[in-house]
Amino acid sequence: MSYAYVEASSPNYPSKVFALQSPNLKLSAAPVLAFKFLMYGATMGTLFVEAKIADVTWTKLWEKAGDQGQQWQDASVQVSADATYMRFVGTTGSSWASDIAIDAVFLTLDSVITTKTSTVTAGSTTSPITSTTTTAVSTVPSSTGMPTTTTTTPATATTTTTSTMGIGTTSLTAASTSASSPAVIDLEVRSVVVSGTSWSKISFQGAFSDVPIVIVLPSSEGSDPAAVRIRGINASGFEAAVVEPAGSDGTYADMNVTFLAALPGVRQLGGTGLLLEAGRISTKRVQAGGQCRLSGLTPSWETISFVQGFSSTPAMLTSVQTLNNENNDITTQFSQPWLTVAVTDLEATSVKLALELAETSSQAPGLQMQEEDIGYFALQQGTGVLQPFRTGAAVEVTAILSARVVKGWDNGPVSVKLGSDLGVTSPLILASQSSRFGGDGGWVRLDLRNQPPNATHAAFVVDEDQSCNVERQHTTERVSVVAFSSGASL
Repeated sequence: MSYAYVEASSPNYPSKVFALQSPNLKLSAAPVLAFKFLMYGATMGTLFVEAKIADVTWTKLWEKAGDQGQQWQDASVQVSADATYMRFVGTTGSSWASDIAIDAVFLTLDSVITTKTSTVTAGSTTSPITSTTTTAVSTVPSSTGMPTTTTTTPATATTTTTSTMGIGTTSLTAASTSASSPAVIDLEVRSVVVSGTSWSKISFQGAFSDVPIVIVLPSSEGSDPAAVRIRGINASGFEAAVVEPAGSDGTYADMNVTFLAALPGVRQLGGTGLLLEAGRISTKRVQAGGQCRLSGLTPSWETISFVQGFSSTPAMLTSVQTLNNENNDITTQFSQPWLTVAVTDLEATSVKLALELAETSSQAPGLQMQEEDIGYFALQQGTGVLQPFRTGAAVEVTAILSARVVKGWDNGPVSVKLGSDLGVTSPLILASQSSRFGGDGGWVRLDLRNQPPNATHAAFVVDEDQSCNVERQHTTERVSVVAFSSGASL
């Protein structure tokens, strides 16, 4: 069997905190959370179940402390219909003898939960919060009496610990997979070509256990304002197309881009020691340029509090994940409404996000927009090394948040120093605008025309639409940059 667990061996004690958080629940009724737990050890710590009510505060629903014996036990707890997220919070005890494990986690609308072995049987309406798939599993008892196993990382696994000195990290271990089925992956980064006249179908090299977050960075290829929209994200791939805002004809040259896909959750990035939080929000809050703004539109922000918090301000990558409001055929026409992501007040513990209309709001479909999903990666600044399962070759990754230096398309590209010398001539670059000082709105593009990226630098511009005016100048902005020495799947 497979399960999620807290490994309390040194340096993960004493009192190190681990969290495993669900994606956004979007409940229509008050469910019951059912799960199994194992808390066996002489210096056992605590296990909480918490729910975030109405996206505001975390409320404790269930708690166990101390040694609970050597057998798996069943638990269930009533959850409010107002709950938007749930999480398990485990705290290790005073020594290594405080491993904590959970398994068979389900939400159900039935009030009576019957469990058998490591499965949950209930009524017709059940859905797992987390799922794992394993192969070549070993179940040898450890010195604490808890079985050890090689598992895949759950879709929302958090293996991040806190300490009095700041944030430390550990990681789950990915299982091997047979050659007859796609490898189960937690992250993929790769360069692809996206069409400007049709939807490009992009398949992952492995299979995710849940729907991942996908971030794509448009390049400076072509001369008109342009970005990349994505749709149809699932466990095996997604579709992408180069799009133009109002003021352009809607057709565009193909674009070489890098994408990063990863499962939601909080964990160490593939053994690098860098803390990663991946998440998505559904929102219809918008920002818009002051000129040509639609009458009656009131800009507003969505505040995101990071689950774990960072020791300093992280790098922040963002992309719109859905295409719920699009009115046009964006393979032949301009995109309406034009949507990218606005970011402001990026801090160690929180950030504000919104859908960015820029100066196209007068082209938007009135004030009654549907919600869109915004995906985000918050990554601790620094440098580390990934060990992908496919190639076995080490991949260096570096993350930085630039100073306020990147300017507009008409101002020319600005070179940003990466956090490390990646030792390659053509690294894979992801970036997003991480401030909104310019009143017109805008989005970041990687410069491939004048200053292509190299081992130590990458150049960027902030682009603007031309639906309200033709100029594309922009004041200086901060940009988050994450660079990889090569593609990777892990």
